[in-house]
Amino acid sequence: MATSFTPDRQRFRQVLAEMAAKARTTLPESNGRVDGAVKILLAGDIEYHHDDASAVVSSCSDPTRVYHIKGHVCGCRDFEHAPRHYCKHRLALALLIRTHEVLASEAPPAPNTVTGTELPEAAASINFKAMIGGFEAQITLRDADEGRLFERLQAVLARPEVRPIPKPAPRPQGQWKQRYKGA
Repeated sequence: MATSFTPDRQRFRQVLAEMAAKARTTLPESNGRVDGAVKILLAGDIEYHHDDASAVVSSCSDPTRVYHIKGHVCGCRDFEHAPRHYCKHRLALALLIRTHEVLASEAPPAPNTVTGTELPEAAASINFKAMIGGFEAQITLRDADEGRLFERLQAVLARPEVRPIPKPAPRPQGQWKQRYKGA
Protein backbone atom coordinates (compact mmCIF):
# COMPACT_ATOMS: atom_id res chain seq x y z
CA MET A 1 0.00 0.00 0.00
CA ALA A 2 1.33 3.41 -0.95
CA THR A 3 1.88 5.98 1.74
CA SER A 4 0.88 9.55 0.99
CA PHE A 5 2.48 12.23 3.14
CA THR A 6 0.30 15.33 3.48
CA PRO A 7 1.73 17.51 6.25
CA ASP A 8 1.48 21.27 6.21
CA ARG A 9 3.12 22.11 2.88
CA GLN A 10 5.13 25.08 4.15
CA ARG A 11 6.59 23.07 7.04
CA PHE A 12 7.29 20.15 4.67
CA ARG A 13 9.29 22.46 2.39
CA GLN A 14 11.16 23.93 5.36
CA VAL A 15 12.16 20.53 6.77
CA LEU A 16 13.02 19.26 3.28
CA ALA A 17 15.37 22.23 2.80
CA GLU A 18 17.06 21.41 6.13
CA MET A 19 17.45 17.74 5.21
CA ALA A 20 18.79 18.64 1.75
CA ALA A 21 21.38 20.97 3.33
CA LYS A 22 22.53 18.12 5.58
CA ALA A 23 22.70 15.77 2.58
CA ARG A 24 24.83 18.29 0.65
CA THR A 25 27.23 18.46 3.60
CA THR A 26 27.34 14.67 4.04
CA LEU A 27 27.57 13.92 0.30
CA PRO A 28 29.35 16.93 -1.26
CA GLU A 29 30.14 14.87 -4.37
CA SER A 30 26.36 14.45 -4.93
CA ASN A 31 25.18 18.05 -4.62
CA GLY A 32 23.65 18.08 -8.12
CA ARG A 33 21.86 14.84 -7.36
CA VAL A 34 20.55 16.28 -4.06
CA ASP A 35 19.12 19.24 -5.99
CA GLY A 36 17.48 16.81 -8.43
CA ALA A 37 16.05 14.82 -5.53
CA VAL A 38 14.53 17.98 -4.04
CA LYS A 39 12.90 18.80 -7.41
CA ILE A 40 11.39 15.30 -7.51
CA LEU A 41 9.94 15.73 -4.03
CA LEU A 42 8.61 19.22 -4.64
CA ALA A 43 6.88 17.94 -7.77
CA GLY A 44 5.36 15.07 -5.77
CA ASP A 45 6.81 12.53 -8.20
CA ILE A 46 7.54 9.76 -5.72
CA GLU A 47 5.29 7.04 -4.38
CA TYR A 48 6.64 5.26 -1.30
CA HIS A 49 5.35 1.80 -0.34
CA HIS A 50 5.99 1.43 3.38
CA ASP A 51 4.94 -2.25 3.52
CA ASP A 52 7.87 -3.44 1.37
CA ALA A 53 10.14 -0.34 1.57
CA SER A 54 9.97 0.19 -2.17
CA ALA A 55 9.25 3.30 -4.20
CA VAL A 56 8.28 4.37 -7.68
CA VAL A 57 9.90 7.62 -8.79
CA SER A 58 8.86 9.44 -11.94
CA SER A 59 11.52 10.69 -14.31
CA CYS A 60 12.08 14.45 -14.41
CA SER A 61 12.98 14.39 -18.10
CA ASP A 62 10.70 11.68 -19.57
CA PRO A 63 7.05 11.78 -18.48
CA THR A 64 6.54 8.16 -19.57
CA ARG A 65 9.40 6.73 -17.51
CA VAL A 66 9.43 5.65 -13.87
CA TYR A 67 12.20 4.17 -11.77
CA HIS A 68 11.66 1.45 -9.21
CA ILE A 69 13.58 1.42 -5.96
CA LYS A 70 13.67 -1.79 -3.97
CA GLY A 71 15.75 -1.79 -0.80
CA HIS A 72 18.97 0.06 -1.68
CA VAL A 73 18.79 -0.52 -5.43
CA CYS A 74 17.40 1.82 -8.07
CA GLY A 75 16.70 0.79 -11.66
CA CYS A 76 18.10 3.98 -13.22
CA ARG A 77 21.30 4.16 -15.31
CA ASP A 78 22.98 6.55 -12.84
CA PHE A 79 22.68 4.13 -9.91
CA GLU A 80 25.94 2.30 -10.74
CA HIS A 81 27.89 5.54 -11.24
CA ALA A 82 26.53 7.63 -8.36
CA PRO A 83 28.77 7.99 -5.29
CA ARG A 84 27.72 5.34 -2.77
CA HIS A 85 24.95 4.44 -5.26
CA TYR A 86 22.94 7.52 -4.23
CA CYS A 87 21.32 8.47 -7.51
CA LYS A 88 18.82 11.32 -7.30
CA HIS A 89 15.95 8.81 -7.02
CA ARG A 90 17.42 7.10 -3.95
CA LEU A 91 18.28 10.50 -2.50
CA ALA A 92 14.68 11.63 -3.06
CA LEU A 93 13.42 8.58 -1.18
CA ALA A 94 15.90 9.06 1.67
CA LEU A 95 14.97 12.75 1.95
CA LEU A 96 11.26 11.92 1.90
CA ILE A 97 11.59 9.33 4.66
CA ARG A 98 13.79 11.54 6.84
CA THR A 99 11.55 14.59 6.32
CA HIS A 100 8.52 12.52 7.25
CA GLU A 101 10.29 11.26 10.40
CA VAL A 102 11.04 14.82 11.49
CA LEU A 103 7.48 15.97 10.81
CA ALA A 104 6.02 12.95 12.61
CA SER A 105 8.15 13.68 15.67
CA GLU A 106 6.72 17.21 15.75
CA ALA A 107 3.10 16.16 15.33
CA PRO A 108 0.77 16.63 18.29
CA PRO A 109 -0.81 13.47 19.72
CA ALA A 110 -3.75 12.23 17.71
CA PRO A 111 -7.11 13.32 19.10
CA ASN A 112 -9.70 10.84 20.30
CA THR A 113 -11.45 9.64 17.15
CA VAL A 114 -14.87 9.62 18.80
CA THR A 115 -14.99 13.10 20.33
CA GLY A 116 -12.21 14.81 18.37
CA THR A 117 -10.41 15.76 21.60
CA GLU A 118 -7.95 14.06 23.88
CA LEU A 119 -9.47 12.39 26.90
CA PRO A 120 -7.93 13.45 30.21
CA GLU A 121 -6.84 10.86 32.73
CA ALA A 122 -9.87 9.74 34.74
CA ALA A 123 -9.75 10.11 38.50
CA ALA A 124 -12.09 7.13 38.80
CA SER A 125 -12.90 4.36 36.33
CA ILE A 126 -14.43 0.92 36.24
CA ASN A 127 -14.24 -1.72 33.56
CA PHE A 128 -16.48 -4.81 33.48
CA LYS A 129 -18.10 -7.32 31.16
CA ALA A 130 -21.84 -7.82 30.82
CA MET A 131 -24.35 -9.36 28.43
CA ILE A 132 -26.22 -6.78 26.34
CA GLY A 133 -28.80 -8.03 23.87
CA GLY A 134 -27.30 -11.52 23.86
CA PHE A 135 -23.74 -10.30 23.29
CA GLU A 136 -20.86 -10.14 25.72
CA ALA A 137 -19.68 -6.53 25.96
CA GLN A 138 -16.79 -4.78 27.67
CA ILE A 139 -18.01 -1.62 29.43
CA THR A 140 -15.81 1.18 30.75
CA LEU A 141 -17.13 4.04 32.84
CA ARG A 142 -14.92 7.03 33.66
CA ASP A 143 -15.54 10.03 35.86
CA ALA A 144 -13.76 12.68 37.85
CA ASP A 145 -15.66 11.69 41.01
CA GLU A 146 -16.01 8.22 42.58
CA GLY A 147 -19.48 8.99 43.96
CA ARG A 148 -20.84 9.97 40.54
CA LEU A 149 -19.10 6.97 38.99
CA PHE A 150 -20.80 4.64 41.48
CA GLU A 151 -24.20 6.24 40.72
CA ARG A 152 -23.62 5.81 36.98
CA LEU A 153 -22.60 2.19 37.51
CA GLN A 154 -25.81 1.50 39.45
CA ALA A 155 -27.84 3.12 36.66
CA VAL A 156 -26.16 0.95 34.01
CA LEU A 157 -26.62 -2.25 36.02
CA ALA A 158 -30.31 -1.39 36.62
CA ARG A 159 -31.06 -1.33 32.89
CA PRO A 160 -33.08 -4.41 31.85
CA GLU A 161 -30.95 -5.14 28.77
CA VAL A 162 -27.74 -5.35 30.85
CA ARG A 163 -27.34 -8.81 32.36
CA PRO A 164 -24.49 -10.57 34.15
CA ILE A 165 -22.43 -12.99 32.12
CA PRO A 166 -23.56 -16.55 32.91
CA LYS A 167 -21.06 -18.51 34.96
CA PRO A 168 -19.83 -21.75 33.40
CA ALA A 169 -21.39 -24.92 34.76
CA PRO A 170 -19.25 -26.46 37.50
CA ARG A 171 -17.34 -29.54 36.47
CA PRO A 172 -18.41 -32.67 38.34
CA GLN A 173 -15.85 -33.44 41.01
CA GLY A 174 -15.60 -37.12 40.08
CA GLN A 175 -14.42 -36.45 36.53
CA TRP A 176 -11.44 -34.47 37.72
CA LYS A 177 -10.24 -37.17 40.04
CA GLN A 178 -10.74 -39.97 37.50
CA ARG A 179 -9.06 -38.18 34.67
CA TYR A 180 -5.92 -37.33 36.65
CA LYS A 181 -5.87 -40.25 39.04
CA GLY A 182 -2.37 -41.63 39.43
CA ALA A 183 -0.73 -38.88 37.38
